[in-house]
Amino acid sequence: MIGSGLENLLRETEKEAQTRQDSQFDLACGPSERPLILFGAGNLGRWILRELRKLGKEPAALADNNGELWGTSIEGVAVLSPADAARKFAKDGLFVVSIWNPQVGVERIFRQLRVFGCRTVVPFVWLFWKHPSVFLPYYLWDAPSSIISQAANVRRAFAALADGESRDLFLSHLRLRLTGDFSSLPQPASCAQYFPPDLYLPVDHECFVDCGAYNGDTIRAFTQWTSGRFRRIVAFEPDPANFAALEACLSEELKLGDRAVARRCASGSVTGRVRFSADGSQAAAIAQHGAAEVDCVRLDDALAEEHPTFIKMDIEGAEPDAIEGATQLIRRDQLLMAVCVYHRQSDLWRIPLMIDAVEPGSNRLYLKQHAVDGFDLVCYSVPKARSLPEHN
Repeated sequence: MIGSGLENLLRETEKEAQTRQDSQFDLACGPSERPLILFGAGNLGRWILRELRKLGKEPAALADNNGELWGTSIEGVAVLSPADAARKFAKDGLFVVSIWNPQVGVERIFRQLRVFGCRTVVPFVWLFWKHPSVFLPYYLWDAPSSIISQAANVRRAFAALADGESRDLFLSHLRLRLTGDFSSLPQPASCAQYFPPDLYLPVDHECFVDCGAYNGDTIRAFTQWTSGRFRRIVAFEPDPANFAALEACLSEELKLGDRAVARRCASGSVTGRVRFSADGSQAAAIAQHGAAEVDCVRLDDALAEEHPTFIKMDIEGAEPDAIEGATQLIRRDQLLMAVCVYHRQSDLWRIPLMIDAVEPGSNRLYLKQHAVDGFDLVCYSVPKARSLPEHN
């Protein structure tokens, strides 16, 4: 896996990739059984703890940078400070970094543990590969062998990207999915997510469609980007708590009146009802075993009377379905698109290919990374008429 070129990354056979994913964790552990310490006692660490117990494995300890947790226990396992964990386990313990969120940075945790002298530190990804039936798929994490099996589509998506910066970023995120090496990623872009000034500028008649509008955070950024000069906003948000916050944002905070409409529904490939995990967070999502049921619409139907200029999608893995349900709209209106490509392993190549297939060659495709550790990776589809002169 050394090297940055696409063919270098895809040089394994499926069998070789399978062997590597099966053995990576055990090779790091060494031949003897070691105490296992989960570094990270948040949601991910607690979930890993519960699943390990189902496998008959008991961590020796949890460790966390949150001082309020030190000296407590979680589900019967002691939570130690990093210093105490290192004093007890640095030499013989196996530290599994069980933190993954856009505010922390896994590589920073690796550096911290190395400073404390911890000899063996591995990412949670390698543990997931060892027990795929328990842990996978998990967001963008899945078996590396499945990437190799889709190598032809990976190559096509890479070739479809419009510039070297996007292709380099594609390779970095492909390497992350193949190796679990978080050091492969560059620093996030400094521009505002969804509104990169080096790719396009607003127009006065902008009609913005926000799929996954959450509490209105992107709409706030949109109104700043346009300096309040736009034609219309149509926002889709199915989570009840988020929708209430969204409505308050539009009517009370931003006071947009009839220029903005919020619809409490999801967007997908069919119109109907879908199961939904509604928790009032950014991670609320369509889920087969979700406790709630919400309306879902095809954008081709819901926006048949609108003429949007710009669609943003951040819908927790439902982006491919939503694109499928918007193909007539995309073709008809030749619009800007900003679509998240980090919720599933294959989103990195599948979503750019889906967008390009609607009207091949009509738009330029770019990638930008807006957070650490694989989060907030966005594919931008820019019509040639909206491209800046330097891109023409």
